[in-house]
Amino acid sequence: MAITVNDVELFADRLCQAYERMRGGSSYGIGVVGDTTYSYGALDDLLGDISTTADADVIGGLYSTAKVARDSTYAERIAVRQMQGILERLAGLCRAAAIDSSITNIETFLTYYNTGAGGEWNALMPGPQWRELYYQWKRAYPSVGNCYFKIVQGGTFRGTTYTNALGKFVSSGAGTGTFTDGAAVDTTKYAGGLPFLVTSGLAGSGNLTITGTGWNPATNAITASVTWIVAVTVDGSLAITPGAGTAPADCLINDVTNMTTAAGITAGTFYVEGRAPTGRESIP
Repeated sequence: MAITVNDVELFADRLCQAYERMRGGSSYGIGVVGDTTYSYGALDDLLGDISTTADADVIGGLYSTAKVARDSTYAERIAVRQMQGILERLAGLCRAAAIDSSITNIETFLTYYNTGAGGEWNALMPGPQWRELYYQWKRAYPSVGNCYFKIVQGGTFRGTTYTNALGKFVSSGAGTGTFTDGAAVDTTKYAGGLPFLVTSGLAGSGNLTITGTGWNPATNAITASVTWIVAVTVDGSLAITPGAGTAPADCLINDVTNMTTAAGITAGTFYVEGRAPTGRESIP
């Protein structure tokens, strides 16, 4: 038996969960370089306290060791130190599976299943966590096309709340309304999320046109100024699939620049979200 893509997804999700929990929340946890709270921040404060004494004996006796403690106490470093053996063996299993000659490590395994012969978006990794762990492990970043980033309405991540998701539209009458820009995915780091529309208070029915940018699996690159046209008939959550619009097949979404409705829609609030792949573990 050889390792499967579902195995790799699950195991990577667990490692990313562990790392995100190490980072901490509400001022508790290890933290990362530059944090003013968490364990990293406390040790950084200790360095300041030692310096403030202006006592040469105290500074000479404590500062260098305290600095070593601070400089080695950040979540990415500790996580990779603990997980490196797992990552190395996981990469070896990806290579040993001999699925395709292009697969020589975990990165090429993911590329094969996301934007290669293995299909589209079958092995997307949790963007921030995987990217940060991978860099500490390899001192190089993974492919943008191998990392998703989730932005859902009202969701909060590392202190940022996505009140308007990727974009919000409030209908004020037949074919009229107000668009409010939301957050956008950093496409220098992540490909985006699976496009979804969330509708509430709908009156009437008709097409909603979303204009934005997405990540095209065929080119493994961003495609700007594309449209998704969605037939809206009921309230609820709806997966957006390319069709009548210009968005490429299986395109992820990473930014929304405008939304409009047909005259048949006379009321409603609409949010566009970029979600994690279905069935994945929650991070953290």
